[in-house]
Amino acid sequence: MQRLFVTFPNGAPGVGLLLLRLAVSTTVMIVVPGRNPEWLLLLLAAAAAAALCVGVMTPIAAGAVVILEAMAAMWSGFDDGPIAVVAIAVAIALALLGPGAYSIDSRWFGRRLIFESREEPSPARRRTSAPGERER
Repeated sequence: MQRLFVTFPNGAPGVGLLLLRLAVSTTVMIVVPGRNPEWLLLLLAAAAAAALCVGVMTPIAAGAVVILEAMAAMWSGFDDGPIAVVAIAVAIALALLGPGAYSIDSRWFGRRLIFESREEPSPARRRTSAPGERER
């Protein structure tokens, strides 16, 4: 997952991505169930919105939002066209930018701190050169 994102920004950009995730998930929960009362679509919309809220598998959740919003716009006869277009555009932006530092994706797939040991290796663990190999 780390390969999908350049970084997991924190600070103001991370808060901005959190607000975008919340706005898209709110839009999905308002637009999709309002036009499609089928329980399967309600379940999919709720799952995608919840995943975006907490930032779990953000690119997949954002892709699901794009599909759900496009389906809702088509089924409604494009009555909510502008709202759906904005939600689709922001969901695509989230899929491309990533979830940010304030997400579960960041905790699972984010950067790790690697501490280097300053201890000298014991004589038994010290590397010896093989026959014919020069010392470095």
